[in-house]
Amino acid sequence: MEKSIKITLSDGREYNLNGRDELSKIDPDKEAIFLFNNGQIFAGLTNGEVDEDDDFMLKRPQMLAIGLPFDRLVGWAYKEKGGESE
Repeated sequence: MEKSIKITLSDGREYNLNGRDELSKIDPDKEAIFLFNNGQIFAGLTNGEVDEDDDFMLKRPQMLAIGLPFDRLVGWAYKEKGGESE
């Protein structure tokens, strides 16, 4: 069983992160934030599929999709309304 991780962003928004093993259950139509083991946070949309390179694709408005390393993902949560994009 994974530990629950709670984070607070600089704008005061708090998130209880889902474990990385829950990524396959993500709603591809809801924007989410993704915390990585180096402290970086990305926001965007994903279908939760991990490819043969162990990456998952993140789509952001008006940008090309980028591949992010699944093995460095700490957790994710659906993005709350308000505040600036990460």
